[in-house]
Amino acid sequence: MKQKRHVKPNKKSGAATRILLASVLAALILLLSALLFLLKQNQPGSTNETPPSTSRQLFSAAAEDVVSITITPPKGEQYTLQCKNGVFYLPEDGDFTVRDTLAETILLNVCHIYIEDTILNTQETVVDLEHFGLSPARCTAAIQYQDGTVHTLHIGDQMQLGIPYRYFMWDDDPNLYAVSNDTYEAFSYTLSALRSVEQPVWDSTLWDRVSITGENVRTLEETDAGWVLTQPYAYPLSADAVSNYLSSVENIRFAEFVGYSDKLDLSLYDLDSPRLTLTLHQTPTTVSFLNDAGEETSSLLLPEEEIVLHIGSDVDEYYFYAEYLGTVYTATRFQLGFLFDQDLSFLLDSTPLDVPITALQTLTVEDETGHAAYSIHLTEQLTQTGELKTDELGNQLFDVSVQRSQTAFDTATFLNWYAELQKLELNAKAADQFTPSSYDRQLTFETAECTRTVAFSRYDALHTAVTVDGTTLFYTPNAAVDNLFPCP
Repeated sequence: MKQKRHVKPNKKSGAATRILLASVLAALILLLSALLFLLKQNQPGSTNETPPSTSRQLFSAAAEDVVSITITPPKGEQYTLQCKNGVFYLPEDGDFTVRDTLAETILLNVCHIYIEDTILNTQETVVDLEHFGLSPARCTAAIQYQDGTVHTLHIGDQMQLGIPYRYFMWDDDPNLYAVSNDTYEAFSYTLSALRSVEQPVWDSTLWDRVSITGENVRTLEETDAGWVLTQPYAYPLSADAVSNYLSSVENIRFAEFVGYSDKLDLSLYDLDSPRLTLTLHQTPTTVSFLNDAGEETSSLLLPEEEIVLHIGSDVDEYYFYAEYLGTVYTATRFQLGFLFDQDLSFLLDSTPLDVPITALQTLTVEDETGHAAYSIHLTEQLTQTGELKTDELGNQLFDVSVQRSQTAFDTATFLNWYAELQKLELNAKAADQFTPSSYDRQLTFETAECTRTVAFSRYDALHTAVTVDGTTLFYTPNAAVDNLFPCP
């Protein structure tokens, strides 16, 4: 005869079962609330493609009635903004202003509070608000008005099934509502994200040197022969490429205000020893102001100046810290990331012999025929009224005369040959380890501000390597060089 077994109830198992049932019930409530909302929005009988809106206004006030708003954003610390005549401010920080677009959005949502639908009444249906992201709420906003009234908005999780609304409760109202994601966004900003950022106002036409040091190294300098690279090596640069590059620098923008440098521990942002420093040198410049007739009415002397921007550590994969004029900001990789790009090839001039004839003073040639030095002299062309003559683009026109070894030389012959020099284009990249052992021919261009040396040497049986200011980056077919020599 089998003995009866007495099984004691497993208290732990019972508790786990209750937790599981509660979780399942909460999930069902969330799903049913979303389905109920969808059913309301898709009632039969409507001939319209877009279902009728169930949106209604809970509260309305004038902007002048708003006194303050205390926001607890999803991330970051709680803060209080004062409001006067619809303008937000911080009494303890006179420099603080809210970005215009964000100020408009916040003001709209504190003056006109709309709900999209009523989901359920929490007094009639027992629910755990934690499952709706409302205990605690994902974000809250307590708004005080002139009459002393305070309304508090509690915004929770986004609804299920991809519905673009969030769960919402209002003051002590027991109803659970659906509210637009826009309302959540309006109160989701941290205080630093709200703050207006004073963006740099730069003019790249005033710069004559741009340098980067730190994790990337490069220096660009402007000369009368055009922009040249001086670090990490010497080489002439493409005018169009430099223009685009300087435009990118000129348009650098910051994302958010972090704090003033003298009030922060810069080591926390790697700004005590920056990863990268951008320095813009502004040459002394006189700016003229003209009237409608093109006559100068006044002028302003802009002094020599160095503009410095430091870049520190990463905030995350999208942002890093930057310091400018005693203020720390965040900046996006999209805006400043190009400063870390070590590729220089896009900046290099593919026609390095193209020194403007208007800047050239002396050209020295060493080739198989020996040594020759050409001196170029320019005489300004004048109109019949004695004014400087220019072409249709406004470029000043000159008469050119040439001397070869201090003897007058046929100008047309020289200019035709020089035009061929200027056309020599280099695109084939030389091997990194290539080093010329000697030079067969050499050109030395001298202007008032710089000297450029271009030397030619054997690369292989079919090609000639071209070395510019001591840097050998490209080679070209022998015939392209042979056609230029001997000099006239």
